[in-house]
Amino acid sequence: MTYGVILAGGKGERFWPLSRAARPKQFLKLTSDRMMLEETMDQDPGWTTQGEWAWGQPTGQGGEYGNPDPTSGYTGDNVYGYNLNGDYPNNMGSTMYLTTPEF
Repeated sequence: MTYGVILAGGKGERFWPLSRAARPKQFLKLTSDRMMLEETMDQDPGWTTQGEWAWGQPTGQGGEYGNPDPTSGYTGDNVYGYNLNGDYPNNMGSTMYLTTPEF
């Protein structure tokens, strides 16, 4: 199974003692033999979605509020994104979550 991770700031306490200054969290191998930075979205990891969050290949549409969407992700064709078919409303009315299982 492939997992995506949003690497946010912080003190690095959650992955200690695995993660240290000489081995940052993005270089850890947590769920496979690949580092977190090497993981792809080749298969849908089955995260819980709300609203128009979806897994798949973005269509490159949109652009009303700026540039068009990309047509792929950084590590392959598929991504998790909000409305893969174009623009989403500016100032969405509520928060929509994309949630990974714990690991």
